[in-house]
Amino acid sequence: MYKEKILVLFILEYIQYGDEYVDVVDGPSYMNYSNCEFILEIAKQFCVQAVWTGWNHPLENPKLSELLRQHGIIFIGPSEKTMLILGDKITSTIIAQNVDLPTLLWSGSSNSKI
Repeated sequence: MYKEKILVLFILEYIQYGDEYVDVVDGPSYMNYSNCEFILEIAKQFCVQAVWTGWNHPLENPKLSELLRQHGIIFIGPSEKTMLILGDKITSTIIAQNVDLPTLLWSGSSNSKI
């Protein structure tokens, strides 16, 4: 419960700096926060200059940053190229290993046999 209270206070802190916020309906993620076209529609409706999705599924979707860029809206987060590379867990692990970042041991092969 304590962690939830901290999260709510954090959210309230940064929301107060926005001009508008949109409360979207609950439901499957494809209907709301993972729906890139829906996010674009809301951004256009409110004539926003930039979109920050937080740390969640839209951030990991390279389609969102590309879609917003195509409509002249700044995406605050990684570019679509970055997410295409780093969104793939195997590719991002290989990149991390090549620059000597600590990673968990793995076989080096795909898990297609699972």
